Amino acid sequence: MIQTLLAELEARKNGTLIGLNGGIACGKSTVSKMFSDYGYHVIDFDSVTRKVRATPEISEKIRARFNTEVPDDLRKIIFADKQAEKDLAELVGTPTITDVLKETLAVFSSSEKRVVVWDSALLTRYELDQFVDLGLYISAEPEAQRHRLLLRDKITPELADQMIKNQQDWLSEIPHWWRRIDNSKDLSSLKSYIESVIVPFIQNLEKK
Repeated sequence: MIQTLLAELEARKNGTLIGLNGGIACGKSTVSKMFSDYGYHVIDFDSVTRKVRATPEISEKIRARFNTEVPDDLRKIIFADKQAEKDLAELVGTPTITDVLKETLAVFSSSEKRVVVWDSALLTRYELDQFVDLGLYISAEPEAQRHRLLLRDKITPELADQMIKNQQDWLSEIPHWWRRIDNSKDLSSLKSYIESVIVPFIQNLEKK
């Protein structure tokens, strides 16, 4: 099923596909919201995955492996255990990718020119990075990440440091041709860069 959908995606003759990746507490969700405000169709892989997890079959498998299906508990487990992260990805990966591809193709078939944004930190792990027309990843200095994590998630400094450390492996997997957006400063700086540099670039892609 997935290979058939990927072949359809590669064969499409319209639409621009953007890959959006980012480190934890780097502002990926903020950029995703900006893109949505511009009228781009954003597909949040996390939202799709939550729906997949809620199905009886997958929910039962998650409980059997992790002894919990509570999102916050799972999040802490996978950030502290790399094998647990891989196991969860295997359980939900295939149905998530299938649903994402179906939605993407539906959007592209409904309009001559349309921008779809894949919002996911796992595009490389799912081997989907090769299908995007533009890859973007949001980064920030570790201290900025740590500060935001402590404020946002109300977690211990030790857990925040562990979560930041554990993301280094997949950060090293990001293709070299993806465009880096530094979000170590304030929101206005990020918004200005998106509006003045990234959006015009995407508009040029749409014209091709």
